[in-house]
Amino acid sequence: LNPSFLPSFAHLPLIHSEDGTKLSKRHGATSVLEFKKMGYLPQALLNTLFLLGWSPGGDREIIDFYEACRLFSIEHVNKNAAQFSYEKTAWLNGQYIKKTPAKDLVAACLELDMEKIRDYRSKDSEKLMKAIEMTKSRPRLLPDLVKCISFFFEPHIDISHPLQEKYLSDKAAVMEKMAEVKDELRNISVFHAGPLEESLRKSCRDKGIQTKELLMPLRVILTGQDVTPGIFEVMELMGKELCLKRLIDFLNQNPE
Repeated sequence: LNPSFLPSFAHLPLIHSEDGTKLSKRHGATSVLEFKKMGYLPQALLNTLFLLGWSPGGDREIIDFYEACRLFSIEHVNKNAAQFSYEKTAWLNGQYIKKTPAKDLVAACLELDMEKIRDYRSKDSEKLMKAIEMTKSRPRLLPDLVKCISFFFEPHIDISHPLQEKYLSDKAAVMEKMAEVKDELRNISVFHAGPLEESLRKSCRDKGIQTKELLMPLRVILTGQDVTPGIFEVMELMGKELCLKRLIDFLNQNPE
């Protein structure tokens, strides 16, 4: 065999776990398929592997396969052992979820047999795509993405005790505000973000209260979450019928 055809070989540094010990079959190692089942995208896992023992320079964190191949040089490989971090890998995965089109995220979820996504798609495929595009900047793993969009589709939601204590503890005041919001929403003929925002902000001005005093309890009651995309855009996508249903359910469960 002609020696000129032989490839050059090099040994990358060993990979250590977060506690500083060497990864092995018995300690800290996880198969690629296990990462997939946990909701990691292949691009994010590749990105993580690129950065174990090598750097493209300039403190870059996000780098795709083809650019990594173009920039790689053996001179930039570190001599010290690399340390694998689940936290950093999850963060990278969140960055890739954020930049991945909704249709591809749906496909990735379906590949993992996520029944919720299949169910949501059968109910309203267009709404599913919009919900994912609206919320995909928040989750780090695919199962978290499903949780983020669930309130758009589920007929009922649960409000955790901590959120109730933080935003709904003054029941009399919250009930009064939500009863008024329910009546306002019924009278809005064009259920879009603009008219919704105009109506609810005017209501706050008329009552002399801060906007967050009305919108934070409303957000929690409608979504079961206290961190969501813009509440008016969320309400538009939820639709008038579902918003009113959530308010009526809340008022019926908390009679005066």
